[in-house]
Parts: sequence; structure tokens; C-alpha cells
Amino acid sequence: EDFYIRLVTKVLSEDKFEKLKDEFDAKDTENAFKTAHDLKGVLGNLALTPLFVPVSELTELLRGGGEVSDDKGYLDEIFNQLEKFRALL
Repeated sequence: EDFYIRLVTKVLSEDKFEKLKDEFDAKDTENAFKTAHDLKGVLGNLALTPLFVPVSELTELLRGGGEVSDDKGYLDEIFNQLEKFRALL
């Protein structure tokens, strides 16, 4: 349990979430996809489903040729869930 909590704490404190937001602000679809894809894998492995779902949906949108401007609120949901998780730490 301690090891899992340490992993979750590390992931939630990483700057990849902020990097994703910066890539969106810069309209950098290619790097936003890469960052979202990285986060999707980590969040899925840790079973952080409330974060995994919007990151996964965003990843698939960008993989399918979507642009960062097609966000559909995924980024807002990601940061909403991130804030909830961080408040638990």
C-alpha cells in the first residue's frame, strides 16, 4: 500500500499535467498527444479512473486527427479531477 501511495503521490505532483495545458495553450497538437498518451498509460496502470477517463478520451481525440481546439472540455475535467486527487494528499 505504501508503495502504491508513493507512486500516486509522485504522478499527481508531476508537471506533465501543466505541460499538457501549456501545449494546449500553444496549440501544439502533436506534443499534446504525446503527453496525453504518456499520462493515459500511467493513470491506467495506477487505476486512477476519474483522471484516466478524460485523459484517455482526449488522447483518442488527438490520435484521430483532432486538434487541441476540439478539446470538448476534457482539459477542464482533467484539472478538476486532478485538484480533487491532490486535495487528498
